[in-house]
Amino acid sequence: MEYASSLANLANIHLVERDYGTAERLARQALSIMESNQDESAAEVALAARNSLAEVLRLQDRNEESLDLMEKNLAITMESFDRMHPHTARALNFLGKAQLQAGKQDAALRSLLDAFEIQKAGLGAFHHNTVSIASNVIYILDKNPSLSTAQLDDEMSVYRKMLNEWVKEANSDKRDSKHPREHG
Repeated sequence: MEYASSLANLANIHLVERDYGTAERLARQALSIMESNQDESAAEVALAARNSLAEVLRLQDRNEESLDLMEKNLAITMESFDRMHPHTARALNFLGKAQLQAGKQDAALRSLLDAFEIQKAGLGAFHHNTVSIASNVIYILDKNPSLSTAQLDDEMSVYRKMLNEWVKEANSDKRDSKHPREHG
């Protein structure tokens, strides 16, 4: 099991480095080991490995493979955990991102809104996972205004304002780092 976890961690490192071929190979190896292990603790790690593999596929524009894997992962997650569990939200978030990339904006928005509600209820409105999902929802709404409602716009306005402030602050920090202030 430790070997499989190490493979999954290595796959994530290669994913971050955009070495998708190596990331995919390692993620598939890790997942194969975890799926063959009947240990209860392996199931949760296998969910994360499946998410990672689907993300590698999505980033390579292999949308149908990614969607199939994410739908399988969501089904397994729903069998293993409560609907309001953070793992369910994570699976819905990954599925929503895959649906969005595959051009299925309506389905993506539904998945992401479900993920958002679960994260907000379980982790709070301003937990970084909740905010991350809210930013995905805002992205869809910005690209597809017809999907928006007054209630949804109202709820997302808090996150939109917060994200805009963070961008301003980050840009200000960048500017400050180019022109350090004199201390004296």
